[in-house]
Amino acid sequence: MKPGNDPTIAAIGGNGKDRVNGHAHGPADSVDSSIVESCTPSNLEAEQIVLASLLVDPKILFELLPLLSPEHFTDGDHRKIFAAIKAVSSCGDPVDGVTVGDFLKATGTGISIVSLCEFAAYAPACLGPAHVRILERYAERRKIREIAGRIRYDPASFTAEGLQQTFASLRNENGKSQAQVSLISSSELLPKEGDEPIDYLIEDIIPRGSIILINGAPGDYKTTFALALAHAVADGQAFLGRGVEAAPVIYIDKENPRTVLGLRLTAVGASSNLKIWPYWSEYGAPMLGHRCYQDLAAGASLLIFDSLRRFHTAGENKPEEMAIVFGHLRELTKSGATVVVLHHSGKAEGNFSRGSTEIPAAVDVSYSLERDRETHSATGPVRLTLRTLKNRYIEELIFNLEAKWSGGRLTITDVTAERLAELEVIKTEQFEAVRQMMHGLAAQNDGEPNQSEMLGALKIHPINMGKKTALKLLSKGEGRYWNSEMKDGARRYKTTPFSPTLSPLSPYYRVGKGGNNKINNLDDTLSPGQSDASGKWEKVP
Repeated sequence: MKPGNDPTIAAIGGNGKDRVNGHAHGPADSVDSSIVESCTPSNLEAEQIVLASLLVDPKILFELLPLLSPEHFTDGDHRKIFAAIKAVSSCGDPVDGVTVGDFLKATGTGISIVSLCEFAAYAPACLGPAHVRILERYAERRKIREIAGRIRYDPASFTAEGLQQTFASLRNENGKSQAQVSLISSSELLPKEGDEPIDYLIEDIIPRGSIILINGAPGDYKTTFALALAHAVADGQAFLGRGVEAAPVIYIDKENPRTVLGLRLTAVGASSNLKIWPYWSEYGAPMLGHRCYQDLAAGASLLIFDSLRRFHTAGENKPEEMAIVFGHLRELTKSGATVVVLHHSGKAEGNFSRGSTEIPAAVDVSYSLERDRETHSATGPVRLTLRTLKNRYIEELIFNLEAKWSGGRLTITDVTAERLAELEVIKTEQFEAVRQMMHGLAAQNDGEPNQSEMLGALKIHPINMGKKTALKLLSKGEGRYWNSEMKDGARRYKTTPFSPTLSPLSPYYRVGKGGNNKINNLDDTLSPGQSDASGKWEKVP
């Protein structure tokens, strides 16, 4: 827009032309005073409604507080109340009539907000940016009036270029509530040559700049695992056999007493690059939303919150309130920080994350950490499973872990490969045992066993397999360990050639007519195909 066509400058009497020899081309008293005087300086009712809504609705507070400034309020008391709301919110405390009233009383303002809380009943249910824009327009008019007065008092101090900059700044400041569009070329988002597609703090586990949720029941090693993770990142040590980039870490704890934290850090290790902010320190950590977390995120690559419930007062089962909580966490990632949050699993079986579905929906990666309570012993290693529930970056993986004490230190290792190999051996042995049972039934019945006979045999000790599991096993072993086909109205099974080595679970079967299918463990010195002394039992080849 050309200077001479700027309607804002025209409204205050400027002609938009540059000054010559310090004098305007139009006299200062050409200001249209009727326009200036007609500018309405305020809308007190709108100010009251906005303030009242901030006090009664956390969602409105979260959405509108960043858009407002003291300049939006004309009334001096309204400005003080707004400052109190902002101060209480920045401390992470709930914003309501009680907390704000207490702050006003403590600061000696002498303002009563009782009438304002009563006025809140008339606040619109859908208060939004449009209502802030009303206050913005009045704030802009007041600024225009102020500038016009200064021009009339000292016209020589203003230039058309200076006025343009002043009003451009004014529009930017008062345009926060307007929809802002920021478009980025899709090509700019492509990884540059030589860059890793995904930037990890811990390879495959902790993507940088993300929100990671670790769910688990009490006693499932969440804090110990998180501290071990924090120590690895702080010192740049390998974690679960994966590469780690050294970075500053801050662990913010609202659950564990000093002694417990000390014991766990003794177990996993401490580092000068790992800072702890415990709840029992002189200044305990505030609720999420406090400005101090923005400062911490700017200086640390990894922030860990233990645990989520202690850092907010929202209803965990209310998605609109949890969206606000995770909005605060998302803000921390904008500076490049990675956020790890510990959370409790649900009470119902299979409910890995407690609370609203908004919680897992709002994060980038979600894990469930589970301890194997059946195999745990006081002296042996602790088996853990780190199950991926959600991952926006890569496929969902399952990690089999083992926590083991050695030399007074607790080490957590990834034994997924060993566990898979172990399971494969067990599965192979099971299939071999079933195949040999099938062979024994065929020998006993002088014919291929049918499905009913197989299900009956699998139900007997020591296999003790239910019908559903047995049918699934018979299906999975098809083609490798046995084949089946329909004969005489029944599905009959025939074993494939046996492998050279027998499974340690190889059973013995009764040979001859009239025998039953009961499995009996006899002398392991028998060779395949050899019968016992009675001639009634044979080790199946």
